[in-house]
Amino acid sequence: MARKFEFSLQKVLDVRQLIQDQKISELNKAQSALSAAEALLSNSEGEKERIFTEAKMQPLDIRTIKIREAYLKQLDERILQQHRMVRQCEDNVEIARVALQTASKEKKTVERLREKAHSEYQRKQRSRQEMIDSEIALRRTGFDSEVGGAE
Repeated sequence: MARKFEFSLQKVLDVRQLIQDQKISELNKAQSALSAAEALLSNSEGEKERIFTEAKMQPLDIRTIKIREAYLKQLDERILQQHRMVRQCEDNVEIARVALQTASKEKKTVERLREKAHSEYQRKQRSRQEMIDSEIALRRTGFDSEVGGAE
């Protein structure tokens, strides 16, 4: 009866898989945060363009110009802050990507060990089966010669 292959480091492999899944999730979250930050930045830049376009079409009024200038100053500050946020999100994505690569390499290392152990297990199983087959053949040969010699 053949025994089932059992990998001694299976629990380690399972943990490595969990870590890799977690790192994938973290990367996805970081990429989502980056997309959201880029969308916010794009909206603010679009708003600034809209204000400039409207300014070209409206008559020159000192009060309106001052209000617009104050709003544009706030908008410029917001855009600057959003650029910083985008850079931070890009850094977070890169950190998450490196962490995922590391986790994937560690898992792959244990997977290679598992494959190697499984190949060795299969080789030993074939060897055992060949020994059993040889023993059966020898017994049959011995049995046939005993039966043939008794006649």
